[in-house]
Amino acid sequence: LYLKRTSGTSRFVAGCVEFYAGQYDATQCQCVAEKLRAIVPAIDQRFFDRGIIKESIRRSPFVAFPLMVSCGMGRY
Repeated sequence: LYLKRTSGTSRFVAGCVEFYAGQYDATQCQCVAEKLRAIVPAIDQRFFDRGIIKESIRRSPFVAFPLMVSCGMGRY
């Protein structure tokens, strides 16, 4: 786990994959990071927390639809 979080990959994506294991995959988590990057520019340096997704949707409600459609994530 430590090595995953300190590697060159996105901390957010790695944590998302770990948290949603069996429900969402790395492609979907990467999609979420890309959609949220406009609201949270340093998303890749942050550890995954569902609160980031919820806060981003609260700040910009238009983010919710792309997360569901493009990323295939209906439950955050």
